[in-house]
Amino acid sequence: MKLGTHHTQESKEKMSKANTGNRNAVFKGVRYFNGYRHLYKPDHPRANIAKCVAEHTLVMEEYLGRYLLKEERVHHINYDRLDNRIENLYLCKDSSFHIKVSHKSFKDIAKELFMKEFNKGNIIFDKKRGVYKKCIL
Repeated sequence: MKLGTHHTQESKEKMSKANTGNRNAVFKGVRYFNGYRHLYKPDHPRANIAKCVAEHTLVMEEYLGRYLLKEERVHHINYDRLDNRIENLYLCKDSSFHIKVSHKSFKDIAKELFMKEFNKGNIIFDKKRGVYKKCIL
């Protein structure tokens, strides 16, 4: 007994092409990858395999009036990957500078703020549990 319909390879390819990207009834032009919003831009030089580009890239490119260079990266100042307002975006010349901006400076600032609060007595170390916690007065 034969169940279902069997399609030729040619008809499978046609059906696949007919339902991809913006032709898919469910797809609305927006996808999310790793917490970033991506928009359907099939002809963009930075389009990924799904033919989408990170929205923050598009916002920065519109602001600059050009495509980003291959090595350039965009940093979200407030660390919110969905906040793509130009005032929240910073253009980094390359990946290593982006790492320096986003990770090293964050760690340095966090440590400095932590030490200030610890020295004021607003943070204490609980020796029984082996954790730091806020001191509630």
